[in-house]
Amino acid sequence: MGGSSDSNEPRRTKSSASNGNTNNDTNSTLSNSPSTFTSFTFSAPVQPIDQSHWSIVEWFGNGSNWQVDFAKWIILAIEEPRESSEQPNIETGVKIINREIEELYSAGMIPKETYNPCLDIINKCKIFRLNPDKDKREHLLQMIFNRLQMKYNDAIQIINMLRQISIEQRSVLRFMTHQKVQAKIAYLRTTLKSHKTTYDMERYHCITNPYYDEVFKQKQAAVLECSNLNASIKAVKASNVELNERYSDIFNDHHRVNQELIELKEKNEKLYNEVNDNKILTTKYEKLVVTNKELLKAKEALKKQGEEIVKEIMENHTKMTQDRDKMIKQLQEEAKELRQEAKSAKEEATTYQAALGSATNIRWSDSTLNNPIQLTKDIENLQHSLTVFTKVKGKSIKINEDAAKKLLAEYQCKANLDHKEIKNYLAAALQRMILETIFYFADNLFKYANHDSFSDKLLESYIVYYTHYLIKNTNLLATTREGKDSVTAITPVKIRQQVYAALGSRGFAKPNHPLVSHLINKILGKMEMYREVIDDGNKNELRSDAEKIIRTGLQLWFCLKAQEPIAKVQWFKAGAHLESHLIVGAWENDNIKEMEVDFAYFPLIMSEHDNQVFSKAQVFVRPKANGRTKKLFGIF
Repeated sequence: MGGSSDSNEPRRTKSSASNGNTNNDTNSTLSNSPSTFTSFTFSAPVQPIDQSHWSIVEWFGNGSNWQVDFAKWIILAIEEPRESSEQPNIETGVKIINREIEELYSAGMIPKETYNPCLDIINKCKIFRLNPDKDKREHLLQMIFNRLQMKYNDAIQIINMLRQISIEQRSVLRFMTHQKVQAKIAYLRTTLKSHKTTYDMERYHCITNPYYDEVFKQKQAAVLECSNLNASIKAVKASNVELNERYSDIFNDHHRVNQELIELKEKNEKLYNEVNDNKILTTKYEKLVVTNKELLKAKEALKKQGEEIVKEIMENHTKMTQDRDKMIKQLQEEAKELRQEAKSAKEEATTYQAALGSATNIRWSDSTLNNPIQLTKDIENLQHSLTVFTKVKGKSIKINEDAAKKLLAEYQCKANLDHKEIKNYLAAALQRMILETIFYFADNLFKYANHDSFSDKLLESYIVYYTHYLIKNTNLLATTREGKDSVTAITPVKIRQQVYAALGSRGFAKPNHPLVSHLINKILGKMEMYREVIDDGNKNELRSDAEKIIRTGLQLWFCLKAQEPIAKVQWFKAGAHLESHLIVGAWENDNIKEMEVDFAYFPLIMSEHDNQVFSKAQVFVRPKANGRTKKLFGIF
């Protein structure tokens, strides 16, 4: 049950009854859920319905809040056994749910605090349907009944009743709960004019024929087969035309002989009239008779020859058809063999190519943009750009000291700052805030991938998402499949390096990229909380500068992922010990043991296994709570 606006399947409408709102309707924060309804043929005689069933029918039928109907549909989906014949319809219904919730959310009909729980329930329902588990089922049902604010005994009664009724009855209940939801979706589409045709907007309240797709595919296959047969018939007709032309020539020759016989007959009659007067004519007549007999024999011979030619034409036609079919079959078999040979050759060539030593080389050459030296230069350039971008000094910049102190407190900075010193600390804190925002976005880039449809603006998200699973599966290949090659084990590393190197070169390199624009707005919005650029000229340059820093930060993150071993970004926590080989700051070497990290404004970037440092952490320091330096500070 429940069609999508993208479907071309036939629909039929059916209304659902509602006996008014329940208390559950106003308290639920769930979204609508579609279902797929299948017609069933009953061979058994109709029996009187158990009156106790009406209680569950009324419970599923009551209410007018689509969020409650969505929850009821999920309950029905959970309680349907996986081996049930309704499994394909439920899977289809769960997929349609995402589209309808996205549509409601995009239209602004539901807030994010409703939208996110709905997606959470849908995902848990998908996981449960794929791998049914008693604990997952109990947890999901408990979560839904809690949202519906139902008593335990009432919930148990509903679950027990659902297990007693038939597959067909549960299917009807799913249909009934979804009809009310789809009526609202149809009204929303009609109101917003969000679909191209009236059919998609006004007739969404319907039942989708679950088998139409298969019938449509069979129809397309039949049309294709008919087209191929028509082409074959056309070729046979062309052959027949040629044979008909040959037959026409024979027929014309036969006609010409007949005409000659008629003319001879006329001459014969004329000579016959002259026989009585002249014996010579009689002799000629006898000769003509002999000639006529010979012509008749020639006519019969031509007729017989024509029949033989016609027979030969028919036999040739039959033989040509058989030869053509045999040749097509032979060519198909040869093509299949050639494809197999090509596949084997390709696999062999791939094996040889993979065996080359270059395939196992995981180090970047000095000529590439991902070599450690170039990576270090890129980090230094990013540090310089951040320093310029986050400056808070000057007449054109006004800072919010209260907000700045609150931000520093979030980083556990304990320095007691005056008006002049707070600007240095605020500029450093803004650098950290920008880097954390960019790196957090990059770490969660895979979450933006929408698996129901492709969008160019999410291309980088798709690449990161599918690269993760490709690496995971190639690792499984190396660990769970036997073999002696040296390429398989290094393949996951090569995939990660090449993909992230490509993203480092071209990722987000598109004007007005929507995700980059989103980050620009987010970062500039945060910075305005702590500093205000008064000069309009400088303010206009901020967006361009922010875009450059964001692209540089994202490219840096991709390049770090392309290293082997992977380079990690680590922030030193407040109170951490000073390690001069990993940290840069202002302290005296003789009292380094008395100092500790106040807060870090640039992270340590170091490879995971070989401890290669690409960039040291940049920090402000403070005396330790019980250190000698702390006491000296107190004295002076």
